[in-house]
Amino acid sequence: MPTENDIKIHSLLSPFSFLYGIGVRFRNQLFDWRLLSSESYPIPIICIGNLAVGGTGKTPHTEYIIRLLKDDYRIAVLSRGYKRKSSGFILANEQSISHEIGDEPYQMKHKFPDILPTVAKVSVSCWLFLKNSVRKSSFLTMPISTVTSSLHSPSS
Repeated sequence: MPTENDIKIHSLLSPFSFLYGIGVRFRNQLFDWRLLSSESYPIPIICIGNLAVGGTGKTPHTEYIIRLLKDDYRIAVLSRGYKRKSSGFILANEQSISHEIGDEPYQMKHKFPDILPTVAKVSVSCWLFLKNSVRKSSFLTMPISTVTSSLHSPSS
């Protein structure tokens, strides 16, 4: 049941919500008018993310999807590598440390040794590496905000 404070906060935030909605509609229109471009890939993409920075369950949800799909697909996780001390593109391996690739890709690599965790500020560079290193037809990509992930069918 909403309290009096909830109602006050809602009333205070409503104008900001309205302005945000206008901004989103305008941005979407820029895509429709082709003034902004988007990337497209020859494979399906699953994106797990939201506007919140942390603590919203993106990593557990990513791990859940990995568990669901790992027997049927080879999975690559594309991440920004939050709090990592390195820069540029990195394909994580067994020797990678959390300072190098970030806590979440490190955790996933150790929980799921068969996945390909990649980190880069821009997920397009991760995709380009995966596209060039593995047969094109074998990937299905899923970005995951803080964590972005990709899938590959083992039978391809």
